[in-house]
Amino acid sequence: MGRGKFKGKPTGRRHFSTPEELIKPKNLKAKMMIVEIEKQKAHERYMKLQEHGKTEQSRKDLVISI
Repeated sequence: MGRGKFKGKPTGRRHFSTPEELIKPKNLKAKMMIVEIEKQKAHERYMKLQEHGKTEQSRKDLVISI
């Protein structure tokens, strides 16, 4: 008789993964690696733009040097 509380079956809606959730990395290390890669790509993109004189900082530098 003293078996504790009766646990019924869970009721309510079932939760299915969305495509966005399936794409997300499962662990923190994979997420951190993705963030690092994105940072690196952004830096490379900025440096490429700066070489061509298309950033605000490079424009200021060109005006000062002339």
